[in-house]
Amino acid sequence: TCTLNLPKPTGPYQVGVTDIMWGINADGNLLSLYYPTLSNNKLDRYRRKPWSPEPSQKYLEGDLKSTLMFEKTSAIEMWISKVLLDRMRTHAYVDAPLASDGDYSTSSHYNLKNMPVLIASHGLTSCRAILTTLCCEFASYGYVVAAVEHRDGSASYTYYISEEGETVDIPHEYLKTNGDYEARNRQVNQRSNECSKTVDIFEKLQKGEQVNNLLKTSFDLGQFK
Repeated sequence: TCTLNLPKPTGPYQVGVTDIMWGINADGNLLSLYYPTLSNNKLDRYRRKPWSPEPSQKYLEGDLKSTLMFEKTSAIEMWISKVLLDRMRTHAYVDAPLASDGDYSTSSHYNLKNMPVLIASHGLTSCRAILTTLCCEFASYGYVVAAVEHRDGSASYTYYISEEGETVDIPHEYLKTNGDYEARNRQVNQRSNECSKTVDIFEKLQKGEQVNNLLKTSFDLGQFK
């Protein structure tokens, strides 16, 4: 099966990625975390992350409706789009461990004991995956990058997990381009709050405090201590 590869990062490090959902209900945070990982010859057991997050079908439907303004999509349009997205691969390895200086040659110019942190915030009618190439590029140069998915109605699709453990969809919210100040102001404030919560997550990880990830991953967040 052929794959559609996103641009390969240009830095000296391979890139790992894991997803984090912290906090129940819509007040929590959902993000993808990109970071330097093991050298290429140690990554055979890890798979490359597909571009579309899970549940991919709902993200696809959200993309078609919000970005292309399709109220309804035909079966053939959905099938073609799904085939393309299912074959699209990033250069980030799912749940691969965090790199250390010993994993690479001493000629590297970057200090993996003190990695700078970046927070990426997507635009309207998109999701956290839209900045994947940029996040991978920075991670390949020794950065840790959190791609936040906003739950303010601006994303093409997102979701949260309720107290009862149910998945609750948050569809895209259509707003006027002009004349809807109150709604846009609410969105901007919520986005700012979600970025601040992401900083809180990093602070907890750096202190060695537990961050309860509601998503099923094999990545040990304690590596960031």
